Amino acid sequence: MATKNNKTLRNSDISKTLGVSKQTPANWIKQTLNGNIDLILSTIKGKNYIVDSNHNWTIMNSLKNKGYKYISSDPVEITFDSSEQNVFSNQQIIQLYSSLSSKREIPYKFTYLSEGAELWDLHYGYGSQGDNAFIKKDAELINNNVVPLLGRIDDYENVNIFDIGCGNAQPVISIINALKARNIEVTYTAIDISKEMIDIAKSNVLESFPDIKFEQIVTDIDFFNISENIFKSNLNDSKSLNLLLYLGGTFSNQSDESRTYSNLRDSMAEDDLLIISGGINDFPTQNNVYKPNKYHLDRTLWIPRFLGLGDYFDPETIFNEYDPINKVINRFVEINADVALKFVILNSEKIINLKRGDKILILEYYIHTLTEVISSLEKNGFLPRQVITNKEGENALFLVQPRNLA
Repeated sequence: MATKNNKTLRNSDISKTLGVSKQTPANWIKQTLNGNIDLILSTIKGKNYIVDSNHNWTIMNSLKNKGYKYISSDPVEITFDSSEQNVFSNQQIIQLYSSLSSKREIPYKFTYLSEGAELWDLHYGYGSQGDNAFIKKDAELINNNVVPLLGRIDDYENVNIFDIGCGNAQPVISIINALKARNIEVTYTAIDISKEMIDIAKSNVLESFPDIKFEQIVTDIDFFNISENIFKSNLNDSKSLNLLLYLGGTFSNQSDESRTYSNLRDSMAEDDLLIISGGINDFPTQNNVYKPNKYHLDRTLWIPRFLGLGDYFDPETIFNEYDPINKVINRFVEINADVALKFVILNSEKIINLKRGDKILILEYYIHTLTEVISSLEKNGFLPRQVITNKEGENALFLVQPRNLA
């Protein structure tokens, strides 16, 4: 409905008041002109504006609360120019484009980059509260079993820790403490896809152990091989041991844990040790709307928002679907508009056409039983030396060693 000479609203004011993008009011105006929305408009010098009225505010609030930022027969055009950002490498941009284009997936590992690192650190602190928090249970299992886990290390004078997917390094503090109590010298190497995550780990480790030798490797654990780093760490030193850590249930986010385990195995020498921790049968296997804490929600969604998709899904309707065949919880966000997302990569343009109702995969969480984890480790060249679970049987620690495959 269009009128003349009424008090009007600027799109930027609507955007600020309602917390939507500046493009959203423009889309509402377009859909009003197409007869899809019943807003009152005012035409000034040939340009249409939304009238400042109770009627319009009621409609706009309703549209926002329902998550329908606009309803359109024409796709919204969004451009993501990789040259205008410094978060992702070119290789990561290509992987992000390929995953979103072919599988409608945003790789979860990228959520730890940039601002996602701080959000994970905040989520870790929040998740450590509450009796049923996975993070708390995993940390308690490590803290309560450090002594039996490290019983094989008493004969060594130096231990080189390689913390793979280090996160904020909080779980490793008790391990370093236990080694120091044995008068063992420790070198700590943080390994993560995220430089920002490693910076947080460095701050936490040096705060507790100011004199520790701290090293770092920024790499993607899906493809890494650190055999050269491990080999050099105890060259010609029979009193030095390499201890690899793969903590916090990272294996549950791996679609191909065999590749990761093989990479780990190929990076290790015969006497090296690997400690793995994570959940076993610890996730509800039913479809449901997901209600995360604020920090986890923001970390999960910062990449689609960064790409410009923030106005085109409702964060209140993130949902889980359980795939019983592959035993994986898939977490989705649903697009509520037709969107043409243009990637500009290395001076080349690639367009992904997203349709209203498309589901974007933002997390995969694979369900493992204790037997399945042990079997996978053995199949990929490891010999389990010790397995410890908590009393609920929901979290487990595995101490393993490379098996001679000759």
